[in-house]
Amino acid sequence: MESTRFETMQAAVSWAQAHRLRQRAVCYVMRGLADQAEVLVLRHEPQPGDSWVQPGVQLPAGGVESGETPAQAAVREAFEETGLTNLVGPAYLGSCLWVGVGWAGRGQVWHYFQLTAPPEAPDAWDHRVTAGEDTDMLFHLSFAPLSDHELTPGQGSHEYLDELMALLSPPQNHRRFDDLIQARAYAAAHVLREKAVCHVTRHDQLLVFDHVPDDSGVQVPSGGVEPGETPAQAASRECVEETGRTGYGPPIYLGSAVWINAEHRKRELRHFFHLLAPPDPPETWDHDADEHPSIYQHRRFRWVLLSRPGLDWNFDLILPALPTSQELAHD
Repeated sequence: MESTRFETMQAAVSWAQAHRLRQRAVCYVMRGLADQAEVLVLRHEPQPGDSWVQPGVQLPAGGVESGETPAQAAVREAFEETGLTNLVGPAYLGSCLWVGVGWAGRGQVWHYFQLTAPPEAPDAWDHRVTAGEDTDMLFHLSFAPLSDHELTPGQGSHEYLDELMALLSPPQNHRRFDDLIQARAYAAAHVLREKAVCHVTRHDQLLVFDHVPDDSGVQVPSGGVEPGETPAQAASRECVEETGRTGYGPPIYLGSAVWINAEHRKRELRHFFHLLAPPDPPETWDHDADEHPSIYQHRRFRWVLLSRPGLDWNFDLILPALPTSQELAHD
């Protein structure tokens, strides 16, 4: 088979649609990190009449159905072919056009994703498929070291292994993401706490606060993403809880960044959002955040110029992305 890579997933989808090619989602279901990383592989027992099925060690994969995105297909196929629930992701790795054995001439477009297995996943198990094109097939599933996966060559499984290793490498401080889905998959793979950071603006000013009387630096409203909550929902909630005020505009995603502070033993992935302030906010006000103990309860809020925010603790990592978002929000 021969492959040709696409610049983006949208370009791959558009090409497939324009040329009426079948699309396929391929799933690297992972656990562990770096040199301890393991990938989920499958072997199957073809049933009578399954001569079209390629033998060998493979990955969970399957066709993208009508009305379905490649990412949705990846999640569905991973569940149908493994029986695993609570998979985290998917993180998009890339797409390519495959031409060669198995389909004549026009080829297929494959989209590759990384998903993180739940902690309760066993080391090995059998699963009989109950839905989709592989219904009633018996798959033998097991985790194999990524360095010794035994995936059968020539079937497309190796195409994005380098990108996969880069995703699973130890977290890099201040590594940035423009895609929220990929950022969250990275957080799950590296067991990073997810945090929503709120850049609240009025015109050319940014809302900040200081802890009183403690001198712990200039900060912005932020807080952890709770179970079952999206980062955007966390941003809206944290704004209200930490400032004691309501009426903020809907959160606009700016980007995400890894933040590691060895001194304070903190490892987190921060999701940055822009929110417009409610009408006519005061110039300054104090608010006690009940969820924080002692001196960290009391916050004094004020406005500073966006051009000179003076933020501490790297809360300004994505701030350069704010003006474009602000202009869009005010239009």
